[in-house]
Formats: sequence, C-alpha cells, structure tokens
Amino acid sequence: MLVAFELSGEHPELPAAEALASLRALGIPHERMLHTDGLLVVEVDAPPAVLRTLASRLALSRCVLLVLSMSMGPESTFFSMLRELDGEDIGESFCVRARGIGGVRINSEHVERTVGAIVRQHTGRRVSLSHPDTVLRALVGRDVRVLGRVVSHTARRMLLGERPHERPFFHPGVMLPVLARAVVNLTETREGGRLLDPFCGTGGLLIEAARVGCVSVGGDAQARMVRGARMNLRSLGLDAQLLELDATCLPFSDGTMDGAACDPPYGRSARRMGSSDEALYGGSLMELARVLRGDARAVVVYAQNLYKGEPIPEMAQRAGFDVERCFVMRVHRSLTRCILVLHRK
Repeated sequence: MLVAFELSGEHPELPAAEALASLRALGIPHERMLHTDGLLVVEVDAPPAVLRTLASRLALSRCVLLVLSMSMGPESTFFSMLRELDGEDIGESFCVRARGIGGVRINSEHVERTVGAIVRQHTGRRVSLSHPDTVLRALVGRDVRVLGRVVSHTARRMLLGERPHERPFFHPGVMLPVLARAVVNLTETREGGRLLDPFCGTGGLLIEAARVGCVSVGGDAQARMVRGARMNLRSLGLDAQLLELDATCLPFSDGTMDGAACDPPYGRSARRMGSSDEALYGGSLMELARVLRGDARAVVVYAQNLYKGEPIPEMAQRAGFDVERCFVMRVHRSLTRCILVLHRK
C-alpha cells in the first residue's frame, strides 16, 4: 500500500530522511516512490498499528496518511480519480482537510467542499465536521495532488510545545526537542537498542532516545551537566545510564552501542575542557567508532560556521566511518548547524 508523509518543510531533505530512517529503525519493508516539497510517498508493507508507532516517532512530519488517490496531472484529473474511491477505506462518516504544500497557495475551502461532495456522492458516506470516523487529508503541490486517510498525527505538535528552559535544569544553546528527536531517528537505533551521547549536556538527546524506546546511555565531562541531565530525565519519568566521562576515552567495551548521537561543544566550551576543537572531535570520533557495533550509525551535530579545525568529515572517515549524509541548517544569523550522519564501516 502507498503511505504518504506530510512533511514539515523546514528543510528540503531532512524531514524525508528522518521518515525513511524511522522506517528502517522499525524494520518496515518499504520502497520510496516520490519525494517533493512537503511530501514523501512510499510503498510499505505494514499494518495500521505499526504505522501509528512510526508516526509517534516522527518530529519533522505532520501526519502519516494511507494514500487513497494520487495524481500528477491537473486538478480536473485529480477530481475525476476521486470518483473511483472505495467507501470501505473511509468509514461511515468523514471530513476533508486541505493544505497546499511546497509553497503552493490554495483555496482550502474550495478543495474541501469539492472533494467532500465527490466522496459523498460516489461512496454514500456522510460528512461529519465534528465527529468524523475518518479524516481525509488533501495535499496540493505544484505537480502532485494526494488524498489520504489520516492514520495518525506525529509527535511534532507535542515536541513543539515543549520548552527546554522550563525543565528543572537548563543551559543556553540547548538543542530544541524537535531537532533532538529527528537526530535520534537518523541514527536508526531500534527499540531496546543502546544509544550513546557522550556530550549529554542537559540530556535533550537522551530524553528523545528514551521516548522512542531506546536504552539511553550518556555522560559529560562536567559533573553538574550529568546531575542536571538526570534531573531532566526523571522529571519526565524517564531513565538513562549517566556518568561523568571523557568522550575521548570512553569507559565502554568495543561494539557495545547500537547507535550514537551527540552535539559536542566547540570554541571556548571545548577549551574549558582542556582541548582544542580538533582534538576533542577527532578523539571522540575514534572512540565512537570503537564502541559502536558494526553497521551502526552516529549522528554528529556541530556549528559549521564556528568550528575551527580539520574538516570533521575527514576525521570521521579516518576514524572508520562512511559519511552518509550532511544536512546544513541555518538556525539564526550567527549559527549554522551541520548534521552529519556517519555509518560505521
């Protein structure tokens, strides 16, 4: 069956990459069919319960849809195709919600009324705006139109509503929960797998790892960060293995971690730890490669415009990683983040 992800659109590639990585993390067989602005469509073999679990992981998608109709042609072709819908996919009652994707502006009311009238006429199902059995989502892009049944909304709204500064322990420069969840998903660590963050800071990445069912393992060179991360995890009813550590000399055996995600310090923060950027990143990458099992992934987030030293992709390759992807995100005028996805050779 075809499944569509309504993507957040805040980055041209990262939302789709997170969705595909999450499919792999859950072991869902799939084939990528279409990726355009705001939309990813894949062929999958999975029951609705598994798709709901998938949706609960995602931060950079709005919802997951079971595709009922898809057209690459004009609006008239799309409306014509809707006349072939099977009412069994819809339920006794439905409503339609429409949205333009990829910067396309639409008359939402017109699309909702037109689609609703066609579906009602050709399936015999009734419209219910207040308590529908099924919510249909019409997505309209420049070159594609999709009508899908909403399987589940994602974790995005919940994550956007969280405020790290309201947690028991806060430190400036913390990664927001939406990005932290996406970074964890990019590691493709499965439920029950051990995910390591050797620069845990306030615990943001470990929180999101625990929420998706991973065993969170982490630490920091500063004891107060370890204590603060533990406080934040406990305040949310979560747990992690936390300890004070040196990321360039990790206290773990070879091949004992199933994934890693980290946002290492840089500049003055790195120097406070008695290390240059280059020494800290190079040493920690060597250690990550050692403690990760074969074929595992590490996702390293760093400030591209502030890091000083040998290029990190080159150090990662020397440590034993293949560089799979590199996503560049402008956070604000003085910060551009690079999200590096590394695959253990």
